[in-house]
Amino acid sequence: MDDDAPLLRIQKVSKWYGSHQVLCDVSLDLARREVLVILGPSGSGKSTLLRAIAQLVEIDSGSIFLEGEMLGFRDEGRRKLPAHRIDAQRRETGMVFQSFNLFAHLTALENITLAPRRVLKQTRGEAEATAIQLLERVGLREKAGSYPNQLSGGQQQRVAIARAMAMNPKVLLFDEPTSALDPETIREVLDIMVDLAHRGVTMIVVTHETSFAREVAHRVAFMEHGRILEVAPARAFFDSPNHPRSAAFLGQIL
Repeated sequence: MDDDAPLLRIQKVSKWYGSHQVLCDVSLDLARREVLVILGPSGSGKSTLLRAIAQLVEIDSGSIFLEGEMLGFRDEGRRKLPAHRIDAQRRETGMVFQSFNLFAHLTALENITLAPRRVLKQTRGEAEATAIQLLERVGLREKAGSYPNQLSGGQQQRVAIARAMAMNPKVLLFDEPTSALDPETIREVLDIMVDLAHRGVTMIVVTHETSFAREVAHRVAFMEHGRILEVAPARAFFDSPNHPRSAAFLGQIL
């Protein structure tokens, strides 16, 4: 794979729920080691776009390519890949949800090691060694044996980030990862994400945390009504947005 080629390429992707179109001909490229922040009002299609990339929802038209391989389909005729190939593709994207989605009956360590053991067929020792390293990275080594209900919201989200990283995905997808957190715990999660960005992890982040976007995003995309209205370098977007809806949105949240 050419290092100069986009890691992720989204081409004219559309998605309907009944008569309601939630994604409208969305096209976007993502480079390796890039951090892309997606902004937009509620209901603009941001989360649906992330779920389409992670193959948690099936698109109705268009194509998504990861490292040149079409996700979900084997050709432009939209013949589906066999289930085992789709499962293999899903391993290449890591998703961090706003509601954590940890298994309540498993410890932090067990939450992180479950997928590597079952999907990647790692031994318990291999999976646990990696999980401990990841817990140390997110500052929760001492919480390895704790259950989700024994953790704060910020701690749960940091475990969720470690869980996503344990699969060594090519791109990490964050769906408003701080929206369910108390104000005092937001920064601890953002600090982990900033560290990932500085380590060169490829990320797409749906968030309203403009301070994070200003600090680490390479580009910002603005969505409304299922369409991408503007994509620009982060500094240019915040200092002088080109689209009037982008400017109006920033005027409301800044």
